[in-house]
Amino acid sequence: MTDYLKAKVIKPVSLFSFIGLMSSTIFLLLDTFQIVTLANSIQSVLLGLILLLLVIQAIAVIIPLFYQVDDLTEQVKQANTHDALTALNQRHTFTPLVNQALALSLRYKWSLSVIRFDIDHFKSINSEYGNKTGDEVIKHVATTIKENCRESDNIFRFDGEEFVVLLPQTNQDQALTLAKKINQKVLSAPLTTEKLILEVSISGGVSAWKSHEPDIELTLNRADLALQQAKDDGRNKVILDN
Repeated sequence: MTDYLKAKVIKPVSLFSFIGLMSSTIFLLLDTFQIVTLANSIQSVLLGLILLLLVIQAIAVIIPLFYQVDDLTEQVKQANTHDALTALNQRHTFTPLVNQALALSLRYKWSLSVIRFDIDHFKSINSEYGNKTGDEVIKHVATTIKENCRESDNIFRFDGEEFVVLLPQTNQDQALTLAKKINQKVLSAPLTTEKLILEVSISGGVSAWKSHEPDIELTLNRADLALQQAKDDGRNKVILDN
């Protein structure tokens, strides 16, 4: 009888213990699940932050590259169209630019004139002072021409020491006035270097396009003949074509 009662007493205690153990286990599993879930969430957030930082870093690298590509493209374009020494238009750009000017002049009945300049005694300058000084003379003259022209004017370095100025909306008298002004500006501002002060002069020929002419070639030829006359007459002057 005593043993039987002991058994009856022990069983309920063991059942409660089992239930308590199961409850603890369940709560432990839930806590563990929550911890794992929280850890996964933290890991996801960290991965997201890492990806965001990588994207920001990539953008920081790529955007300057785009600007560099744009700069290089502009430099290549500039090198293909502009003279390296003077930054003036190269001769091969003359035809497309003059065609635009002719089209506008025909449409709006504008005047269009041309000046041809040549540096006086340039071969002698190169021979006596060297090619480096010769380059400085070319740049000096080119700068003086640019400083006295409008933004709408097109200036070309045609050959070594020859320049052509295309003047939209400019009649021959206005072109002649400008050419004489540039001639005097060059003469009154000697080239100054570390070793010498060199007086430079230029000769010029001026011609105006005639509306019945199909292109600018005859105008260029007349300006060239006027330039040659200026040289024959002693240089350092400007002549208007006949």
